Amino acid sequence: MAISHSDQLSMIAYCRRVNTRVGNAVNHCDGLCCAWYVESGQLTLRVEQQTWSVGPGQWVFLTPFQRRDQIFREGTVLRSLRFQFPDPLYWRGFHPVRVESSSWSDRARFDELSQKVLQELAKPLTWEAWAARQECFFSWLKAWLGVMEDRSSQGSLASGERSVGLMLHALGGLKGLQVDYQELTRLSGWSRSQIDRQFRQLLGMTPRKWLEQRVWRDVEYALLTTSEPLKSLAYRFGFTDPAHFTHWFKARTGIAPGQYREGKV
Repeated sequence: MAISHSDQLSMIAYCRRVNTRVGNAVNHCDGLCCAWYVESGQLTLRVEQQTWSVGPGQWVFLTPFQRRDQIFREGTVLRSLRFQFPDPLYWRGFHPVRVESSSWSDRARFDELSQKVLQELAKPLTWEAWAARQECFFSWLKAWLGVMEDRSSQGSLASGERSVGLMLHALGGLKGLQVDYQELTRLSGWSRSQIDRQFRQLLGMTPRKWLEQRVWRDVEYALLTTSEPLKSLAYRFGFTDPAHFTHWFKARTGIAPGQYREGKV
């Protein structure tokens, strides 16, 4: 697939020590592409009736909207590169990939590009740093796509799937957790019940659930990578007030956003 710097790609990349209470998940599904590198510890991953054990020095590549169970051993350190692709349904027909170093001739180059992405993200954001970050990310993405396309197969999109793709694009531009079903109906020609049914069939979740996962992803990134005050974050992501934000966050994680940011989990 051809991509260019004009494509709208949002990236989340960081190294983190996984807390099992937050990181472990059963039947998890989101709209992000992921490349996980285990630096230490152990990850058990169950996807499509397969169970993988991913240990130190191994990569696993995951495509969006695939349900999985992920179990991290306590203290696991994970290098995580995640991003949202312009066409959410491009990955339909792709499969998760675990790559062994012995079967991957470009492994050293991929490791080098991954480390460079993380280093660029750690730098203060100036125009020069932004340009370097974009160039670095697209080099990494090209290598990532090469691995996925070599080891997976694509399916074709039906008209209903394309309608869901248009609605996902519209949902991605919303602020907050309220789904604009009137706009989704305009885009698809479907009723609200039909929209929910199509989303469940294709993505395994309703538009509201998809939107909530997108907001969670953005909130998590802001907490881990910025020092923006929690009150400001609450209003920026469309919550009515900071108390609403804290209640929503604790319902998902069991802890307050300030504790999550400080690593007190």
